[in-house]
Amino acid sequence: INTTISTVASRIIVGTDDMGAFMGLLDTAEKLAGVFGPTLGGLLYAMNPWAPVFCVLGIYVGLAGLVLWLSPRVLVPCLVGGKNNAESNGDNKMNQKKVD
Repeated sequence: INTTISTVASRIIVGTDDMGAFMGLLDTAEKLAGVFGPTLGGLLYAMNPWAPVFCVLGIYVGLAGLVLWLSPRVLVPCLVGGKNNAESNGDNKMNQKKVD
């Protein structure tokens, strides 16, 4: 994982208070993947030489779908629910009533 991307992502996800714990979890996951990934890939290859390829493609497609599904909710939360920031804050001039 790129250190810059993971640092920025951790600040967005958990904030500065829990960044150390989150970075520790990311590092642990990366190290465990380095241990178990080749072992699992070898076992899949022993079953069928194309099995690791299709498993990796399935994981990538699933993660891409998850990112596309979550990105509007996490990155642009004002778009969820059909309201923009102006409408939710009451700043939209069309929604304000005229006071005479």
